[in-house]
Amino acid sequence: MKTLSLTGKVLLLLFWLAAAATLALPLARPFPELLALVALALLLLHLGELFASRRALRLRRHPWLDRLALLIFGAFHRLPPQLPGAL
Repeated sequence: MKTLSLTGKVLLLLFWLAAAATLALPLARPFPELLALVALALLLLHLGELFASRRALRLRRHPWLDRLALLIFGAFHRLPPQLPGAL
């Protein structure tokens, strides 16, 4: 589970970097619009997740850092750590 979480976080970080790069670098015609549309949909999904878990985030030690990580990484930030002996 830890490998899945780390892989998901790395891929999402690369996606957000690519989405930010489209603002500065000219790309072929359909790609900037498609990437912006997917980034907007993913941002709306992460905002919904943030809204749904606002009560649980208030109880955390650093709620604003957790909110930021939830916006960037989504559900991969909230995956529970693997329990000893679990498959």
